[in-house]
Amino acid sequence: MILLSKVERFIRRHRLLQKGDRVLVAVSGGADSVALLHLLAALRHSWQLHIGVAHLDHGLRGKDSEQDAEFVEKLARSLDAACRIERLDVCSLARQKKLGLEEAGRWARQQFLSRMAREHEMDRIALGHQQQDQAETVLHHLMRGSGLRGLGGMPPGRDGLWIRPLLEVTRDEILAFLQEKGYSFRTDASNRDLRFTRNRIRHELIPMLQKEFNPRIVRALAQMALLAREDEAFLQHHSRKAAEKIGSRSPDGFSCRADELAGLPPALQRRMVLAALEEQEEGSSGMTLAHVMQVLDLAERGKSGRRALLPGGLEARRRFDRLILSSRSEPAKPPWVLELNIPGLAVSPEGSWSMEAETSTGRIRNAGSRPETISVAVPAPPGPLILRSWRPGDSYGVRRHRTVKRLWNDARVPLELRGIVPMVQSGTQLIWIPGFPPASLAENGIAETEGTFLHLIFRPRPGSPLARWIFRDRKLDSGRTSL
Repeated sequence: MILLSKVERFIRRHRLLQKGDRVLVAVSGGADSVALLHLLAALRHSWQLHIGVAHLDHGLRGKDSEQDAEFVEKLARSLDAACRIERLDVCSLARQKKLGLEEAGRWARQQFLSRMAREHEMDRIALGHQQQDQAETVLHHLMRGSGLRGLGGMPPGRDGLWIRPLLEVTRDEILAFLQEKGYSFRTDASNRDLRFTRNRIRHELIPMLQKEFNPRIVRALAQMALLAREDEAFLQHHSRKAAEKIGSRSPDGFSCRADELAGLPPALQRRMVLAALEEQEEGSSGMTLAHVMQVLDLAERGKSGRRALLPGGLEARRRFDRLILSSRSEPAKPPWVLELNIPGLAVSPEGSWSMEAETSTGRIRNAGSRPETISVAVPAPPGPLILRSWRPGDSYGVRRHRTVKRLWNDARVPLELRGIVPMVQSGTQLIWIPGFPPASLAENGIAETEGTFLHLIFRPRPGSPLARWIFRDRKLDSGRTSL
């Protein structure tokens, strides 16, 4: 059987199957998926395959849809394959998700097949896309201004789960195979509905290209897709290498030196940014070239504090000389004030830190840092302490006044932490900001060597962004920074 040998060679070349695999075959009842099921059934013994069938009734064609489902169920039974059929109102889904019918149908099928594969512990999901489907996909992407990734069309395999064994098989080969074997299939009248973009490509654009330009345009487009995928794989490899060299990943996202990103070839810049965004909680859905160029513009010309909002709840932020790609940061925290008794304990409004106050008498001493804390000792001021958030115009230090904003900028305190870090205030003066030395009180006439001393112990929540910044090194004692 010529077609079976061709498909098996394709499977081996692209390593789509392994012996003993459990394969879920998506069968609509049309010629392509029926041929796929029969071909895989023919390989079942030699490859030791366990085959299951899945069919989703979109509920778009009334009785015809019901007959498609009945046909698939009988076909699966005749091949001794387990079958799972479900029905979904795709029209309602499209309205609910504000999608076109085509897009809603694709999304629903993918969700259904993924769920079936998980529930039945299948190793592969086999799809019936063939060479003309590939050509249609390439043309569709081309008209949308796609890059190499889109021009590569559909890959033979994806994520070690989805496989397309018929991708090099022509439509004519499939129909000849079905006719030779006497296998029946269903014809979906909606495949000729020219309201759908793919149908217009199939029934109008491709025939026109075949007649006016190249009779073998389908094969030419499929060949271009193969070359584009190989070139894209090469560029992706080098963009990953560049990302490992200049970037770093953390729970907060991906970050790199903005000037180093801007210095890469544009082809690597775009791929690095898109790959970093795709790693963030599947948030890259809806990402376009325009969004990627927004990020690159931020890397090349953006000022610290600027950001670009991206689809899927993602954002790009410029933080001094670094570009950060991550989930969208929360809005600025509202102002807050807490009272800290001496002795006593206060906890931040959102639970991201605690502050403890205690006193001692004798000579001043630095209390040192306990595990996961930082602490300072200062001459005890009169009255209770206030913990509050930063206010515009705050200044810090006595001998040498500096605005807190400038202090933060010089120390490169992340913008999202500036509404969280507590300002410790006595009377009208700030006496300590965790992460910095205490403000000197000497010029207020308080003794520096003996008397009653206040010990402040600051404990950020372990593993939080605040803790990572506070403990970026363990030199946060009173001599680290000069005020």
